[in-house]
Amino acid sequence: MQLLKSQKVGLYDLISNSGFLPSMFTLQDYQDKNFGSQSTKISHRHTLFYFSVFCSQNQEFYLEWSPSDTMFIEKMESHTWEHVTLVFMEWLTLLRREIEVEDKWQQLKAEMPNFKIINVNNEGNFSYNEVLIIGTKIALLKEKLKEIPLTATQAEALNQKLDYCVELSKSASKFDWVSYFLGVITNIILTLSVTPAHAHLIWDAIKEVFNNFLLK
Repeated sequence: MQLLKSQKVGLYDLISNSGFLPSMFTLQDYQDKNFGSQSTKISHRHTLFYFSVFCSQNQEFYLEWSPSDTMFIEKMESHTWEHVTLVFMEWLTLLRREIEVEDKWQQLKAEMPNFKIINVNNEGNFSYNEVLIIGTKIALLKEKLKEIPLTATQAEALNQKLDYCVELSKSASKFDWVSYFLGVITNIILTLSVTPAHAHLIWDAIKEVFNNFLLK
């Protein structure tokens, strides 16, 4: 059984009262294959998230929604419409959490430069001469970073990690070293809120110093 018009309007009002624009949602009555009758589905326009409710002949409500608190999809049986509205309001809260949370993985992907790693494999370690070259290049990079107007905290964090990279080159494989080097720079840029303009300058300096040596 599909929902009453008054019930649909009630859900509309809950959306509006929660601070969402109702135009961000769509409402659809559809034939549910599991129950062989009509269900009502409210979908968020810009994501895959939704709230679906089916009312059986004996006035039991079957709910399915995404996102839930700890799962992508959750299902529940409800005995009263009042309980359905409580679950719906909780869904709106969870929906807001998911669409407003900062996607740090996507941000990481955007911040990572398009470097090509060269002359690197999983097994090989640096030779003695290569360790010396890395030490020289790290020292040059630290000098170039002084030209970028970073905060004292940002500069100190970068210098500490770069010093560690010199030590790490003496024991880590080339692949592990490059992965750590790029990862730690990216992490500092993200966690210490380096501006996009300054981050671009950092990557330009790295590209200049390490061009044709591990990176290209």
